Amino acid sequence: MRTITFGNQQILALALLALMAFGGSYLLSHAEVGVGFLVAVALVVGVVSFLRAELAIYLLIIAMLLSPQFAAGAESAARGKGVTLRFDDFLLVVVGIAWFLKSALYKELNLLAHTPVNHAAFFYSVACIVSTLVGIQSGDVQPLVGSLFVLKYLEYFLLFWMVINNTQDERQVRRFLFVLFAVAVIVSIVAILQIPSGVRVTAPFEGSKGEPNTLGGYLLFILTLMMGIALTCKEYRKLLTLSIGILFIPFVFTLSRASYLALPVALLSLLFLTRKLKLAIALVAISLVLTAFPSLLPRAVTDRIEFTFKQRPQPGQVTVMGRRLDTSTSARIQSFSESLDAFRLKPLLGWGVTGWGFIDSQFIRALVETGLVGLGALLYLLFRVLIMARNTLEKVREKDQFYYGLTCGFIAGTSGLIVHALGSNTFIIVRIMEPFWLVCAMIFLLPQLLNKKESEVIPAYAPHYGEYGAVSP
Repeated sequence: MRTITFGNQQILALALLALMAFGGSYLLSHAEVGVGFLVAVALVVGVVSFLRAELAIYLLIIAMLLSPQFAAGAESAARGKGVTLRFDDFLLVVVGIAWFLKSALYKELNLLAHTPVNHAAFFYSVACIVSTLVGIQSGDVQPLVGSLFVLKYLEYFLLFWMVINNTQDERQVRRFLFVLFAVAVIVSIVAILQIPSGVRVTAPFEGSKGEPNTLGGYLLFILTLMMGIALTCKEYRKLLTLSIGILFIPFVFTLSRASYLALPVALLSLLFLTRKLKLAIALVAISLVLTAFPSLLPRAVTDRIEFTFKQRPQPGQVTVMGRRLDTSTSARIQSFSESLDAFRLKPLLGWGVTGWGFIDSQFIRALVETGLVGLGALLYLLFRVLIMARNTLEKVREKDQFYYGLTCGFIAGTSGLIVHALGSNTFIIVRIMEPFWLVCAMIFLLPQLLNKKESEVIPAYAPHYGEYGAVSP
């Protein structure tokens, strides 16, 4: 009679399946169908991620932009007191738990890989946690909402380390990128279908009020990745050029001024890194022509730009250098002024995450919520990311043009996002940060993955020595 044996992995997987079965049965009898379905899916993903982490990463990449969102918090998110949770937040938590279980079971697995950004991520996380705890104690922060926001900040780093620990060869990187780019194309097609309605386009599943700035930042980042590869690698140039064209259409129709300001910085950085001088001159010439003849641009774009300075007089408008600004920009400037006044009251640790209303600027928000300590930690984190990417660029420059272009695109995209963050909360937005930290993990891994690839290459001809030392044909 055949004996069946179970290893530790199979036993734990069966235990997870049993938990899923009991939990699913309970939810079906006590919860709404939608909630039960989502939890059941999350549990299935947890089992899948334990058995095959790569499949879980694919699911997360798809869910980054193609999953529904939910609102939480006692007050309106528009006032900065609520938090928006997405289904991929739950997926990432479940996948993270499965990853922790697997790391505990297999001691040889490294839970937190050593990277150049670890210390910076730790300092930033501690700054957010401490400032929020102080804010909760002083009554400035609602405990539930503040805690959820901080957890959302930390989950990006979880994704970063999880991808690092579950990527074994450079072919996986290409597969992850293929799925990432395919999702971006799908999102762009959905956004293009919104253009005839006359509204500012947004990403799918963003509820009744979408965020065009979020879609603009996301598309800016993915566009620079695609452009970087297309400029340096001929293998996928035609396909990437087509994809860039598809993504650029909704990017323009987001009518996001923060994204428009970030695009030239990202492009110039990309052209400088890839050393495409002729293309840089051509882009500058095109920009001058469009500046001289704005009628060549889509009417919605010119109207959006002109609206900044030509809106009819309204109460509360701000005048800067003799030019009257529209109500939206005026409200933002007034918010910045009030935020700086709030910063002066608590300059070191700030008011805590979500402790001071809504601020639509990443760096001013970090200054007010986490003080000089938190802003310094955030700037240090971005600095370490760029230094890490620059080191990777030098190591892959002569080894692989595909990954050289990807790294150039990442550096340029990060530069663009920094500009984007002047008018948006870029570095805490899940739809931008999940792709960002996913690619950041790839950039860190590239040198060692390419070295591993080179060591596995078998020479086309290796001499075979016969019995007496003679070389056989």
